[in-house]
Amino acid sequence: MKINLNAGFGTAETSLEKSASARSHAAATHGVSETAAVAQEPSLNSLSAAVLAAPEIRQQRVEALQGQLASRTYQVSSSQIASSLLDAIRVNH
Repeated sequence: MKINLNAGFGTAETSLEKSASARSHAAATHGVSETAAVAQEPSLNSLSAAVLAAPEIRQQRVEALQGQLASRTYQVSSSQIASSLLDAIRVNH
């Protein structure tokens, strides 16, 4: 029995080849030219950077809810409570 320790070695795509292949596939799937797909990459990069830079906590919303809780005006419908309880049960089981 012969074991090839180099199986698959030297045949793997480089990251550039994979990226180009992915762009070609995405362009063909969505009906755009590969050039248009490449042109959109910078805007996607800037969009992802903007999303990552955004705060995870919406401070205005937190302050509004804190105000409602403090003034005892925060209301939640019984159906919202029931729905949340059922969702929690489904997730945990």
